[in-house]
Amino acid sequence: MMRKGKTILVCDSRKALLFDDFGSLLRPRLQLRSVFQAPDNPPTGQQGADRPGRTFQSVGRQRSAMEQTDWHRLAKERFADEIAAALVEINAAHWAHQLTIVSPPAFLAFLREALPVQIRLQSRSIAKDLIGLRVEEIARHLAAARSAVG
Repeated sequence: MMRKGKTILVCDSRKALLFDDFGSLLRPRLQLRSVFQAPDNPPTGQQGADRPGRTFQSVGRQRSAMEQTDWHRLAKERFADEIAAALVEINAAHWAHQLTIVSPPAFLAFLREALPVQIRLQSRSIAKDLIGLRVEEIARHLAAARSAVG
């Protein structure tokens, strides 16, 4: 039988830190497992056409503008998919796995959409941006969030 796993994911749209938590509920002891880094995401003008294309209507001579591709949104979705794939692997390897996701609300939405329903339902989310903090500070925020829940 495999050990009960506790995993903490702290991320934003550019970086993700995956920790194993060997501590208790109110005293997390985090050990870094993996770091994910999103590829560079240059300005939209460098990624595609500056102006959206135009199309003709099927009837008449009118033209309409096409919606411009949001390259930054696509990059965030791809990064969320990469993180979700790693979480699926971890979930498959652990029995009674506990996952806590800490992310700013905007990226948390992308990530939750990328996760399979089973993992999404079993995980706990904290909508905070902690990616720039030291590990000890992240642990303090986790303990505070856990004690606030009860």
